[in-house]
Amino acid sequence: MHSDAELHDDVFVSFNTQVAPGSCETVRLEATSLGSIFNNVTVTLTDN
Repeated sequence: MHSDAELHDDVFVSFNTQVAPGSCETVRLEATSLGSIFNNVTVTLTDN
């Protein structure tokens, strides 16, 4: 759904699903660091 190979530490992504109101969807998130420095990853879920 999203890929970012930029050479900076900040990435912001929003995903909008087409799920019917009141139903749920399962998503899988995978984050891979391409550099030699450890990066923190924060995931925020919001229900709009």
